[in-house]
Amino acid sequence: MDTSIPDWLTGLASEKLVELSKDSPYHCFVESDAKHQRVLRLMQSIWRIEMDFDHGLNSRAKKANLGSMISKDIARSKDGVNFLTDEAKIEARESLRLAQAVYRNDKPMIQASRLYENLLSSQPLAFNLFAPFTGSNGFEVLSRVLGEMLSIRGIHVSRLEFEFSPGRGRKRYSDDHSAFDVYIEYFLEDESRHFLGIEVKYHENLRGKPTMKQRYKDISEASGIFRQDAISQLVKDPLNQIWRDHLLALSMISPPANLGFDSGKFVLLYPKINLNCQIAVDEYLGPLQNNETFENWTMESFLTALLRFDSSDWIYRFFERYLKYSRVIDKLNL
Repeated sequence: MDTSIPDWLTGLASEKLVELSKDSPYHCFVESDAKHQRVLRLMQSIWRIEMDFDHGLNSRAKKANLGSMISKDIARSKDGVNFLTDEAKIEARESLRLAQAVYRNDKPMIQASRLYENLLSSQPLAFNLFAPFTGSNGFEVLSRVLGEMLSIRGIHVSRLEFEFSPGRGRKRYSDDHSAFDVYIEYFLEDESRHFLGIEVKYHENLRGKPTMKQRYKDISEASGIFRQDAISQLVKDPLNQIWRDHLLALSMISPPANLGFDSGKFVLLYPKINLNCQIAVDEYLGPLQNNETFENWTMESFLTALLRFDSSDWIYRFFERYLKYSRVIDKLNL
């Protein structure tokens, strides 16, 4: 499984990439895309064509054709074509049902169009990567994978949730609507309890609308893991979202919540081709006095660890769709 970053990401190949993205049947050129985003968007359009799905529309560009979307008709008529396994379909459907029920009068953390029609979105990707672990022997395999990623022996996964927040908008946590894409609880041989809150990124650039609240400052100062002058950096993009998700994890192991865990970590998971995430991680490590509660993993390293313990077909299908960059090379004839 070749997970190397292609050399053609620099130089002349970018021009060829733009040309190919504009061509039919790919229909996936977006002016604002960075180079890695253009590659990943094209990969999803290639997958769509191979699956014989009609393209969707770009709601942000006067509904122009967009090859990284599935048409609404396909999304509605077929049972979750954006998902690679039955487990992913089931978990996504249940998560959407719960989100719509719980947040009936508020903006839900899961939106149906993004989940079922958007091939590029990291939200269905999270289900495609982690939902198979809800199946037979899944927790055992995931326990071994996490042992590899964390260099810890004797991990036993006991819980796996999607789009998880212990208390959305509650001041005893981070006082905002942050949530983990994937949430995992595990215990060790000594019966100590631990958790991972995972934020999954694919093409995203970590740019948004930075926010600041007094609760963020309170958690940061109480944790003792940030440098004194860190806040001025953390309130800005691209660090703001990473910081807020990290604070949610810290709030769960600190007063007043203090949920009884012996440790908790925030994990940022992304493909190594996503240079925006790499740069943001490097910047984020600067304000940290220690990184015991923060991990950053590439999807490639996670899949490499997974393949040591499991060779199920879904893993290779996930790789083919999301991480096999040579598919773009082949189309560019490089």
